[in-house]
Amino acid sequence: MMAPTQFEEAMRAHLKREPFRPFAIDMDTGERWVISQPDEVVHGAGPTAVYFAPDRSIHFVGWDNVRQLSDIEPAAAV
Repeated sequence: MMAPTQFEEAMRAHLKREPFRPFAIDMDTGERWVISQPDEVVHGAGPTAVYFAPDRSIHFVGWDNVRQLSDIEPAAAV
């Protein structure tokens, strides 16, 4: 599990990269959400974010449920 500031810093860093590079949010439940475009996640200041999944479902992402954010290969994001 990530600390609140770790989550906040990692999310900000991944979303603000130029050019954007796909990344994954690995949840403590074993789920892995692949973020292939920056508009798939909304993150303001704070230890939470909102993920808009390809199936149109909405997921609240809290720092206390995230194991890690990790880079992925662009081909895996499709």
